Amino acid sequence: MKFAARMALAASVLSTSTFAIAEENAHLGAYAKGAYVGTFLSTNMIESDSAGFSLEAEPTSVGVRAGYYLIPQIAIEARYSTSISDDTAEVNNIGTGVDVSLPYNYGAYIKAGYPAKKFEPYLLLGWNKFEFEAEAPGVSNKVSDSGLSLGLGVSLFVNDALGFNLEALSVYDKDGSGYEESITQGSLGVVYSF
Repeated sequence: MKFAARMALAASVLSTSTFAIAEENAHLGAYAKGAYVGTFLSTNMIESDSAGFSLEAEPTSVGVRAGYYLIPQIAIEARYSTSISDDTAEVNNIGTGVDVSLPYNYGAYIKAGYPAKKFEPYLLLGWNKFEFEAEAPGVSNKVSDSGLSLGLGVSLFVNDALGFNLEALSVYDKDGSGYEESITQGSLGVVYSF
C-alpha cells in the first residue's frame, strides 16, 4: 500500500513539475530557438594611456553578428565591426589634428539572458581583439590589442524573428608596463532569428 501511495505522489509531483516547465516555456520568446544574425551601428570611445600620455577619440563603426542559442537562456555569438567615420583625437585633453579610426574590432561571446516573448535583457562575456589607427599629415600609427570584454543589452522583438537591440560593451587591457587601452561601445542594432 505504501508503495502505491508513493508512486501516486511521485506521479503527481512529476505531472505538476512538467506542467510548470511547460507553462514557463510558454512565456519564453520563440526567437530564442536556434541561429540568429544581425547588424549594428556603434559609437566607440577609445582611450589609451601610457606614461603621462592620454589619447581619447570616438569613431563610429558598423558591424555584423551571428549567434546560436544553445538553450533559450544561453547563446554563443561572434561579431565583427569596422569604422565608417573617423574622429579627431584629444591628446591629454587638448584637441589635435590626429584622426583616429577603428579598422577592425571582433570577438567571441557567451550571451546569457532571459528571452521573454517580446523582450530579452542579456549579459555578454567574451574575448575581443581590436585595432585603432591614428593618422596625421605624413604620419600613421596602428595599435592592436585584445582583452576581456563585458557587456549588457536589451532586445525588443516585433515578432518571432525580428528584433531591435540597444547595447553597451567594454573591452579593457592593461599590460605589465602600465600601458592601458579600452574601448567602450554603445550600439543600436537589428537582429533576425531563424
